[in-house]
Amino acid sequence: MAMMGVIEPVEEVAYKNRPPLLEDVSIEGPLRIPISHALDTLEQRDAIEEDYNWWRYSKFAAPWLFFLLLLFATIFTLTALLQVGDLKGLRNGTPRYYQLETDSDNDNEAGMDKTIRRLRTAIPFFTLLPAVLAFIVLYSKPRPGPRKGLMIVLALLLVVGAILCFISFGVGEDDRKTARSCYELQAITNERCVNREGVATAALAVDFMLALLALTAAITLIWTTLTNDFMIPRTGWREQERDEEIIQRGRKNKPRPAVKAHKVRPTRMALTVIALLAVIIFAIASIVLMIVLHQYHNTIRLRSFRGLTSLRFDKDASQPFEESGWSARNTRLRYAWAAIGILTVLINFIPWRTRVLAWVFFFLYFCVGAMAFVSFGLDVHEMRESRDYNCPSGLFDVPYQGIRPDIQAILASRGLRNSKLNCINAPFVATATLEFITGIAIVIYLLFEYLFRWASVYSGRKYPFFEVRKIENRLDSRRPVRCELTSKVMTAKEYYYKHRFLAGPTTSGMSSVPSEFTESLFGEGPALPPVGSPFASGMPPVF
Repeated sequence: MAMMGVIEPVEEVAYKNRPPLLEDVSIEGPLRIPISHALDTLEQRDAIEEDYNWWRYSKFAAPWLFFLLLLFATIFTLTALLQVGDLKGLRNGTPRYYQLETDSDNDNEAGMDKTIRRLRTAIPFFTLLPAVLAFIVLYSKPRPGPRKGLMIVLALLLVVGAILCFISFGVGEDDRKTARSCYELQAITNERCVNREGVATAALAVDFMLALLALTAAITLIWTTLTNDFMIPRTGWREQERDEEIIQRGRKNKPRPAVKAHKVRPTRMALTVIALLAVIIFAIASIVLMIVLHQYHNTIRLRSFRGLTSLRFDKDASQPFEESGWSARNTRLRYAWAAIGILTVLINFIPWRTRVLAWVFFFLYFCVGAMAFVSFGLDVHEMRESRDYNCPSGLFDVPYQGIRPDIQAILASRGLRNSKLNCINAPFVATATLEFITGIAIVIYLLFEYLFRWASVYSGRKYPFFEVRKIENRLDSRRPVRCELTSKVMTAKEYYYKHRFLAGPTTSGMSSVPSEFTESLFGEGPALPPVGSPFASGMPPVF
């Protein structure tokens, strides 16, 4: 109380029927899981607040860790796709692959029109992204006006995504039977191509289901947004009253039903969540199948009269011929830190509250971030080194000058002898880019969650810089509040747990002490929380 005397004026008035909000200090882990009945009494709250070893993650931690988990999983998958050999026998590769210019310029890829691939590349931006953003808007809890506007825009994007899925389904229906993967230089060897109709049919089925789900999610999202069911109430009774006033403006002239059904909002909320989650799942499946079909495109490898070769022409080189992929060193390093990152995030989600463990996770994330930047540097160096070996301009270039005359005649007769080559390194550039993004994301997480913390002027506990002012002004249990009846200044937690039950009638003229609570409060035995009180659940009230 001595600390509170110097803080004037007191701006927050504590109302008996609307007590001040208090921070839930009993949360554990990045998911901020509260402990049941941990804050039933003032003594329990004081014990938890004064526990220095109790580490509390911010609301920023969980979504950012999910983002990091997605990056780690993506890099791990790309590493598996671009490695040379198996895990027991990794070989060095070159971060590029070759494709005939005629195949690059061809309108077909793996026996299917390239228009389908372009459509499926655009579909996630109109299905997966709006569905994820809808959840972000939901948990951001904006005001009713902006919330409705954002949700309707996202619903319209889902409609566009559904239209693209229907177009992709229609275009691909005729091409699914011709989907195939052909062997290298099949035009010369006349080897039979492998039929890939099954994968193409699965991709079409996913397109059709995704179109239906995106359309359903859009309709459901618009419906529950206009009825104000797909929302999470904002924290604080003042904010809730303001939002409810805005919502009720559009209902003045609408007749109210004689009998109001129960659990309407939770039911409609669940329907919308299920529809959006289904869109996310099928959009991810669509991306996977699109990548699988793209891997069936035609590529070639460099050959000379001695068989497979490379552009180095070094008789002492450890790499006798050129293979598309990363070097064994880079592959092992990327596997290591991506796997460590995945395991670290998954273990971090366990609801531990020990400060020492929190800083152990800090050290692990720091090491993973450092390895990500080292891996990025090694990959960039390897790509720059491969660029030093000029890309062959065509099949007529040096690596093919020693092939047999009969093969040369076949190449010339089929128009392939003078075909130009394209050197493509897009998958490798994407991997290196994701490594850099992952490193930056880890740095941001460590700075925002661990290092950039400021102490509250009331409690002295440290919070991330983007939360400290909100907690000081609205949630800190030691902030000063003034009783609406007695004008007495006290800490918020003292008013919440004690004073509001003893200060007399409320502003509505009713006693603040329920009759069933009076005997427990003034009789023998411990005082129990009143029935229906915010104490009954062991959680601070949310208004």
